[in-house]
Amino acid sequence: CWGRWREESDDRAQRGGRWCGSSMAEVVASERRCACGVGPRRSGARQLWPPDVYPDAHITSLGLDADAEARRLLRMALRDAWPAAKRFDWQVGAVCELAPEESEVGYSGEDGTIFVKVRDPTKARGRFYSYSFVLATLLHELTHLSILGHGKAFYRRLREAVSACGADPAVKQEVRAHICAELLNAVCDNDARRAKGLLAVLPEAVSTRLPGAGN
Repeated sequence: CWGRWREESDDRAQRGGRWCGSSMAEVVASERRCACGVGPRRSGARQLWPPDVYPDAHITSLGLDADAEARRLLRMALRDAWPAAKRFDWQVGAVCELAPEESEVGYSGEDGTIFVKVRDPTKARGRFYSYSFVLATLLHELTHLSILGHGKAFYRRLREAVSACGADPAVKQEVRAHICAELLNAVCDNDARRAKGLLAVLPEAVSTRLPGAGN
């Protein structure tokens, strides 16, 4: 459950989305679990896959236009995140596409299901977020399987997850930049604990330039 900065990077004063939220119809009425102060959310009983078993078949998309690209982004992100999942013993139930009209960008369910938005609603129809942004979202939500909240311990684990993931060095650098950009979210939410935690772990967040989200 990231904060809200990606969808508001150009017009933060007018918009107020969050990064952890509802998605598919089957879970709309459920409770949610995220680090933004909401309680656990149950997305239905799913099998948990231990880190030594890659759940390739358990990627769910919405069946919208360019569905193959949505699934490709989720599958690639999960494959790159899997070394970190193995290292930290994250029990993943499934990775599901989050509807583009949702105000939030991702959240983690208590059953190990991760919801990630891959379509950028601020762009023309069919446009997707950059791969590095999708991977950053997935790693953020996976980290919440270990640590709730957005304190120093969370960002330390997220930094370790980025280092442990299987992405290319250039992609890892972009992922770190996306995480550093969460400082803007902390400032706009007046969340001093989050800002201090992020800066303690990633001091470059003060001057990091946000990479583009759309590709």
